[in-house]
Amino acid sequence: MARDMMPETLDETSVLTKDDLCRVCQVDAAWIDELHALGVLESQLQGRAYSAVSIRTITRARRLERDFALNMPGIALALDLLDEIERLRAEVRKLR
Repeated sequence: MARDMMPETLDETSVLTKDDLCRVCQVDAAWIDELHALGVLESQLQGRAYSAVSIRTITRARRLERDFALNMPGIALALDLLDEIERLRAEVRKLR
């Protein structure tokens, strides 16, 4: 990815290397590896590339860590529950 590419120019089909994801999200590679190991992030190319959707996930994870002092398993659980809430709300909207 070009060094001057900003997150605004990415769409959900964009792919970032782990280094690019670290730079854009301002996290270290070990932090991304831990989220990946917990199943929070899905990678491509055996952990060397990630979907641009990962930016949103990492941003949410960092906010949970900062605001609620959650550890990694807590972050994984909270993100899973937040995704489930979003899915259920979308289902309710469809049923109305």
